[in-house]
Amino acid sequence: MQEHAVVANGTRQHYLEWGRTEAPAVVLLHGASGFCHDWDLVSADLQDRFHCVAPDIPGYGDSDWPGVGDPDGEGEVVAAFMREVGIEVAHLVGHSRSARVATAIAARYPERALSLTFVDASPDPPISIPPRPLGPFGSFAEALEQFRPHYPALDGADLQRRVERYLKRGAEGQWLVKRDLSTRE
Repeated sequence: MQEHAVVANGTRQHYLEWGRTEAPAVVLLHGASGFCHDWDLVSADLQDRFHCVAPDIPGYGDSDWPGVGDPDGEGEVVAAFMREVGIEVAHLVGHSRSARVATAIAARYPERALSLTFVDASPDPPISIPPRPLGPFGSFAEALEQFRPHYPALDGADLQRRVERYLKRGAEGQWLVKRDLSTRE
């Protein structure tokens, strides 16, 4: 896995990359409560056959938070990101809310989509699920305990790594979710 950042359409986008650049591209788009590292295990399995790229969608993770907040606008930024990193055509995979982002890209640029794959996505309104904790958290230990019920399959070390990647330190030392909460429901 390699970690990078590029500026596309004036927005800095952080992303992860696996596999050989000459292999067919797969662009992996995380869901509304996720980030690029959601695809670590999937990409590890695909990297021998595909060039896997997983950006932090604008407003999430370590990408800029431009206040876009809608799948069509995010689709434009991700399409610009794909051009910037040299991906002309790709298999698009959208998890949950990002199925709409992948659809926006394919609808606007059909020549750029080899296929669309949706993971845990529905055209219906969102179902009622317990929201993930948003913080701020006074300590990392507090955050870890708040996230633990949401990731029951992760052991201690894997859970800690996930939460470390999901949070950042705020100016006052508190732990914050890497997500632009001003544009999210």
